[in-house]
Formats: sequence, C-alpha cells, structure tokens
Amino acid sequence: MIADLIALFTADADFLARDIAELTDADLDARPIAGQWTIRELVWHVVDSDIILGDRMRRIIAEDQPSLIGFDESRFVQRLFYQQRDLGPAVKLYEVNRLVMADILRRLQPSDFKRVGIHSEVGPLILLQLLEKSVAHPLHHRKFLVEKRRLLGKPLTEN
Repeated sequence: MIADLIALFTADADFLARDIAELTDADLDARPIAGQWTIRELVWHVVDSDIILGDRMRRIIAEDQPSLIGFDESRFVQRLFYQQRDLGPAVKLYEVNRLVMADILRRLQPSDFKRVGIHSEVGPLILLQLLEKSVAHPLHHRKFLVEKRRLLGKPLTEN
C-alpha cells in the first residue's frame, strides 16, 4: 500500500508542465470563472502547497512530534505575487520536489509512516496521512485546471 502511494506521488510529477505547455500568458491569466483563481494562480498554489507538504513530511521524519504550522492559501496568492511570476521555475520545482521527496519516502521503514506531527489547526497528523493528502491535492486542483482550459477553448487532449 505505501509503495503504491509513493508510486502515485511521483506518477504525474510533470503534469503541471504538460498541462500548461502551450498556453499563452493571456490564457494563464484569464478568469474564465469569475472570482476563481487563474491558471497561473492555481499552478503556484499547487507548487507552494507541495513544498509545504514536503516540508511537513520531512519534519515528521526527522523530528519527534514537530509543530506543523497552517498557512492561509489566499494570503499566499495575494502576497507572493502569483499573478506576476513565471511558471517555468514553478513546474520544474514541483517535479524536482516530488522526485526528491519520493526518494526519501522509499527509504523509510513501514513503521516510519506512523510518525506524528502536531498541526496548529487540525492537531495530530501521521506521515501516512500527509502522503495521502500529497497524492490527492494536485489531483483535486487538476480538475479545475482542466475545466478552465475547456472554458478557454483549449481543452486538454489527454487526461
């Protein structure tokens, strides 16, 4: 089960690069659904969330019951210049972060996946839960990316 999760964790490490490859800046910055994130904002959210989840997993592995601080995704969008930043480094960072984290995860013993961190908002979290969230989170947001592309008249040809 853990090996399967790790495989899923890395299976689509390049999905962001593939899914935005032929989009223009105008496409990336369009709001086909009023009040929702642009594709550029969505990609940066997925990348920053992945970095945070990777940090949390590393800390649970390396430290005994570390504190895991929550973050406000809306503030990240507002304050970290998501609307202005190039996505080239973002998609590379996402892929590398996934591959490096998977290398660490593959070296662990099954008992390590029961290690605990204490999240500031939700309380105790075990490493396995964070791995599961790390697998599910980008898939959740990929649905929105696919829908935004469809609304822009640029649907993905492969899913």
